[in-house]
Amino acid sequence: MRLRQSNNMISTDVSPRIEIQRRNIRQPQKSPLSEFTLENATMIALLIVAHGNLGDSLIQCATHVLGERPQLLENLDLSACDGPADMLESAHKKLAELDQGEGVLILTDVYGATPCNTVCKVIAAEHIEAVGGVNLPMLLKALTYRNQGMQTLIAKAVSGGQAGIFNIHSETSCSYA
Repeated sequence: MRLRQSNNMISTDVSPRIEIQRRNIRQPQKSPLSEFTLENATMIALLIVAHGNLGDSLIQCATHVLGERPQLLENLDLSACDGPADMLESAHKKLAELDQGEGVLILTDVYGATPCNTVCKVIAAEHIEAVGGVNLPMLLKALTYRNQGMQTLIAKAVSGGQAGIFNIHSETSCSYA
């Protein structure tokens, strides 16, 4: 067996007639979503309101998947607020900053908990909607469909979040590993 290397390729002569080539691994390409800018489309803004650093962590994960931080995606950390009135004021301020005219979809973690209860007080405003149970599949789906209108965005976010939750069986789900 002979090895040759030329132009970022390694060739192995297995027989006089068969040659196997292996290319060097390239850097991952940016997602098509990362090219999505305010100049070429209108987007519904996304605001994550959740416990602890969950919102920031989800944003970091989405940024990693997409290759850059998506526009009009923010986290509201309510733990820094002094009380319910301060939480409500922070939520209104963040929503005003984010809304570019198409509205804001708020993604919150646990229905009935403090972040969600704060959100329930601000969704009465026009163009403000909310979905509970945020997870990474939901966020990625929301980032994909936020230029399709609020009702489509809500449906896709909910279905994406639900579809991202399933029982992994070693015999079936992990067969590709």
